[in-house]
Amino acid sequence: MRWLSQDLVLARLRLAIIASALVWVGLNLAKVPWLFVDTNIEVPAPTVVVDAVDTSPVTVDIDAMKAWHLFGEANASAAPAVVAAPAVGIEDGAKETRLDLVLVGVLAARSDGLGQAIIQYRQDQSIYRVGDALPVSGRVSLAKVLPDRVVLDNNGTYELLKLYDESALAKRLMSTAKPAVRQPTQAPNPAPTSDANEP
Repeated sequence: MRWLSQDLVLARLRLAIIASALVWVGLNLAKVPWLFVDTNIEVPAPTVVVDAVDTSPVTVDIDAMKAWHLFGEANASAAPAVVAAPAVGIEDGAKETRLDLVLVGVLAARSDGLGQAIIQYRQDQSIYRVGDALPVSGRVSLAKVLPDRVVLDNNGTYELLKLYDESALAKRLMSTAKPAVRQPTQAPNPAPTSDANEP
């Protein structure tokens, strides 16, 4: 303690502390300019050696690609499907069908039997052409269209589907055609006429 209490030692110790403080402050001040400098240097990605690409020209056969007709032919017109006319007289001897079908209407009925028919199955009505399959079970198709009925091909057996039920139509006509009963009418009494000779 005596040695530390001497003036010379204290002065040197004070000088050493001040010197170290100055060195520390100088080092910190030297770092300040580097705070404003971008020191993040991007390291380039490692290069990967790839095999050389084959640069030989590829030949494409354009004519062969045209022959594919990916989107159809430009000048080709779709040929309409030709439906053969139904056989004459297939409706003769055909019995009335028992299928759950109702003939609602007939469209464009012609003498050759190639018309359209509006047929109802359950709650759905659709238009069918000759040859179209009907929505019932089995192989049932429309075979012929006549003005007041159609012929169905039920698995090789011809059946009739009439536009209206004759018995129901007759009852409806009879109910609407009742003659009105006329009540006898009386002639009005002639008004009395005054005699010209009476005063």
